[in-house]
Amino acid sequence: MHMEKKELLLKMKEELSRYQIGFHNIGLKKYQNVLELCEDTKDAFLIDTEITEKNIAEHIMKTGLNIVKDYGGLSSTVWFFDKQKDTSLDYTYNHIELGTVWNIIAGVPNPLSYNNKEYFLGDLQYATNVGNLMLFDKRLPKEFIYGYYGIKIVDKKCENSYVNNDFIYDDVLEFYSNPEFFEYLGKEEKDFVLDNLFLNKKRALENLKAANNDSYLPLLFKTSSEKHIIQSTRKQIKEYIKSYN
Repeated sequence: MHMEKKELLLKMKEELSRYQIGFHNIGLKKYQNVLELCEDTKDAFLIDTEITEKNIAEHIMKTGLNIVKDYGGLSSTVWFFDKQKDTSLDYTYNHIELGTVWNIIAGVPNPLSYNNKEYFLGDLQYATNVGNLMLFDKRLPKEFIYGYYGIKIVDKKCENSYVNNDFIYDDVLEFYSNPEFFEYLGKEEKDFVLDNLFLNKKRALENLKAANNDSYLPLLFKTSSEKHIIQSTRKQIKEYIKSYN
């Protein structure tokens, strides 16, 4: 649906107050490169409709976001931001020309409530934390996609500018909401989503529990890499809680 940019910003402010928010910009050339270069995993990225940026965004909203550079985790393809601003929706990564850009809006609960306990995932603006490198390293389930939108770059502040901040965006956009977004689900549905998430992520759940515990004991028998990620997550949790109190 078409709406003013400020309307979507207000909607996000009301519905995503306990979420970390990020954008994934759709790039047609990048998508085609994935199909050509990732022969062994390309089936996960194929869509059954005409290949357009809007259709790719629709497909991701319905099926989830698969991550090509899983060694870099979620932050390798989703840009998470700190505080929402009036210009937050003015975003592109792959485009340098005038025209419509399409962005996925990721929304990840922080803290994440599971089995009557709350777990902070770390600050997803940073690469090194449990949420980014262990929990959502390969895929962001569709339930953590708020929706997607198309917004026009209508002008540039400088003719030869290739920097996102120098682009001028329209005040109206086209937004598509995900009816299966996590916040819209009932408790049983949320539990089902998280049970499925942690089914093949038991080690990630253990490390998430360790990151939400200041004791040294949970670090015993962890690999050096896990210890580093857990300790980084602990620091981010403290800063995150402090900044939002």
